[in-house]
Amino acid sequence: MESIVLARRDFREFDQIITLYTKERGKIELLARGVKKMESKNSAHLEPFSYLFAEAIEGKEIDHLTRAVPINFFAKIRQNLDKSLATGFIASFLEKNTEVNQPDKNVYEIFLSWLKFAEKTEKFNFILVDAFVINLFSALGFYPILEHCVVCEKEYKELIKENLLNKKSLGFYFAGGGIICPVCRDKKDYAGEQIINCGLKEISNLQVLLKNNWQLINEFDMEKSEQTKLHKLIYEFVLFHCEKKVSDWGLTLKH
Repeated sequence: MESIVLARRDFREFDQIITLYTKERGKIELLARGVKKMESKNSAHLEPFSYLFAEAIEGKEIDHLTRAVPINFFAKIRQNLDKSLATGFIASFLEKNTEVNQPDKNVYEIFLSWLKFAEKTEKFNFILVDAFVINLFSALGFYPILEHCVVCEKEYKELIKENLLNKKSLGFYFAGGGIICPVCRDKKDYAGEQIINCGLKEISNLQVLLKNNWQLINEFDMEKSEQTKLHKLIYEFVLFHCEKKVSDWGLTLKH
């Protein structure tokens, strides 16, 4: 089965549990026996974010990995520190935020296409990490609603006109999953609900990231301040919807 390695962890003296994201089965865990031995043929192919074809047999408690045939080791990513750190984070993030045996070909294709692009590009814009995260969450069912106010459903075009006239800020309403107009925002603010400022520029930038076009995103020219605001919006969005603790990758990865 076509697979991408997400993680590997020790199990007993010479064995490891290998976590893969597969095209057919989604995230799975396989027991790789003897993989820590020097003579193991599979060990070199099982590093995180390696792309391979895996063969497995059914076991009593966990399936066993029997063979790993390399497809792409993504050597150019590993040779570049920035790319390697970013890709390692993405593999770990995907592992933590998906469940076992829930196939999703869209998630698989997003991950694989991101890896292939990161491998071939010379320039690497760290906004690609934010783009992957928001596209992953969108594929998992948390697509940000940017076309209208999530409360009164006033169209985005009308919101632009109102913003230009009265200069009142739009917001991003996490519980509603998208943008909120100033009138509805006042009511939600009064009720103590979580809303952050979200200007027209942030909405426009977020729309670009959601196009899932890595080349376009990589070449996207954005001021440092704009990128910081966009990252904060995406990170807060993830925090609200994620059941597990998520550290701020903007603090650990170079921007």
